[in-house]
Amino acid sequence: MTVRDQQIVTAAFDQASEAMMITDAAEKVVRINRQFTALTGYDPSEIIGQTPALLRSGKNEPHLFNEFWESLNNSGRWQGEIWNRKKNGRLFVADLTVSSVLNHYGKVSYYLAVYRDITAAKEGQLKQQMRDNRESQTFLLNRAAFLTQLSDITARPPRDSEQSALILLNLDHFRVVNDTYGVAAGDEIISETARRLRRCLRDSDVISRMDGDEFGVLLPELSTADDIEKVGAKILSRLLVPYDVGGPQTAQITCSIGITLIPPRSSSDQVLRLANRALLTAKKAGGRQYQTVEAAQ
Repeated sequence: MTVRDQQIVTAAFDQASEAMMITDAAEKVVRINRQFTALTGYDPSEIIGQTPALLRSGKNEPHLFNEFWESLNNSGRWQGEIWNRKKNGRLFVADLTVSSVLNHYGKVSYYLAVYRDITAAKEGQLKQQMRDNRESQTFLLNRAAFLTQLSDITARPPRDSEQSALILLNLDHFRVVNDTYGVAAGDEIISETARRLRRCLRDSDVISRMDGDEFGVLLPELSTADDIEKVGAKILSRLLVPYDVGGPQTAQITCSIGITLIPPRSSSDQVLRLANRALLTAKKAGGRQYQTVEAAQ
């Protein structure tokens, strides 16, 4: 390559509209362009000699990097979405393309990485997914999204030290509540029930408004089977506190709760049937209680 050719390549690299980085075969950064600095906040003096791990966000799935190196080693190229972190700590997501640059002996001399910032589009997509997965009144997960989460849990390999459970909850005689206090009060009771469930459960627990006055709860990573009964009793106690329905009136709402541990190698349909069986048992016994059921019952 002539000196003039090198000047043209350098100018094209520096003035490219997309962020670019070059590392050597040991993954040490040897050059970045202006758009890379504009995107990440890192000047050349701060990143040259470092590795791209400086940008690591901790938000990517572990298998991503295995796929990255498998593709790069087999085909000399990888393309995909990756979350990175800027110098100021803010996350961004990029459509990243990495290509191997080989020497005369067919060995890797450099890697060229091209970043296209797609953060705005990704955030819009995530917000839309959240809207699609949420029930509009309570902003809890809707039934479809909840069943997806249940399927994910039932598909996991069982662990001896970990158990999960499903709870189905139904407000007792809710039609009478609507007739007595009005639909607006009934809607507020549903919203307050959602708030109470959030307050008495862990951040890791998954809550859904399944339909009408029926709610679902997934309890992952329980220490012992006894934990589910403690949760059932806690929910029952919280929901028995009278509800404000406007003015001097309060409404005493009771509920029925069906609980089941999620058996190993079960399907989501099987687990739902078990929890429904427990819920119906609680209803037939007069409500205002929780019942548990096991797969062998």
